[in-house]
Amino acid sequence: MPDTEVYRKRLNYFRRALEYLNKMSFILVENMDVTEVLDQVMDIVIDALNADAGSLLLIDKINPDELIFTVTKGIKADHLKGYRLPINVGIAGNVAKNGKPLIVQSPKADKRYCEYIEREIDYKAANILCVPVYLAESMYGVIEVVNRMGEATYSAEDIELLQTISNFAACVVENFRLRDEIIQESRKLQTLMDNTKDLTKETKLEELILKIIKRASELMNGEAASVILKEKKELVFYIVTGSAGEKLKNVRISINEGIAGYVARTGESLVVSDVRKDQRFTGKIDKISGFQTKSVICAPMIFEDKILGVIEVINNKKHLERKFQEVDLKYFETFAEQCAIALVKYVS
Repeated sequence: MPDTEVYRKRLNYFRRALEYLNKMSFILVENMDVTEVLDQVMDIVIDALNADAGSLLLIDKINPDELIFTVTKGIKADHLKGYRLPINVGIAGNVAKNGKPLIVQSPKADKRYCEYIEREIDYKAANILCVPVYLAESMYGVIEVVNRMGEATYSAEDIELLQTISNFAACVVENFRLRDEIIQESRKLQTLMDNTKDLTKETKLEELILKIIKRASELMNGEAASVILKEKKELVFYIVTGSAGEKLKNVRISINEGIAGYVARTGESLVVSDVRKDQRFTGKIDKISGFQTKSVICAPMIFEDKILGVIEVINNKKHLERKFQEVDLKYFETFAEQCAIALVKYVS
């Protein structure tokens, strides 16, 4: 005889899953911003799992060894939002690393549990359910709920329900990522086309170079940018944007100094994520300008195998640690080529 209680529970599970998936489909239709969509998904998670608190932690795209508390819910949500966690640390880190869901009924008795976070935010976890957020073979992060309300503890059915919602969240993240990539690529190509059009117009050299380097800085989300010309064994700051622009204009340094000097000597483009760890960085320009350089993307201006100088953008404003990425180089080198063409056009 069939076990009617088992069937009843499964039927109840499918009804609940369908109800919450239906809610999420409406969210996706109504919202165009990924942050808003994920925020509402986490509201559904809290309701579906009857949790006191919960978080969506996403793997940092630039530093994939870290998880970022991207959406947080509960009384300590503001304390956790933006918090970074190494991917091998804690319950969330373990799930992200191994790709397997976890129920932890007594967190303090589990060696994987991060007690220091509990102390920092003054919030005690009595039980935790955590599942991976992944699509196909791509891992995006985890969803974690804490402290189920009432007497019941988390169950295998709860894992199944949360994993279903988590799969939806993974689709949201991937769809918005692809959309943003298309928009960003389109923006980059349009910017390069605008530069090409300006190269055909009659205008002053300084105005043209300033336009090109400003567009490069905006595209790279930079805090400041420079066009530095090579004059024999020296480099001269020709155009400088940002707060220190006036202080650096026409400043001269040896071609043997700094990251710019290395690029000007070798013709090799560079992305330096942390200048403090790069022996080529001298800090001399920071002392003159009062500006703090954290990261640099730098490319040579080359025309017919002759190095005319370099362009550089400083500090990525959109990344927490101000880092640039290697994938930015191909577009940045095109900006350098366009600056080189402008220089040759006006000098010749």
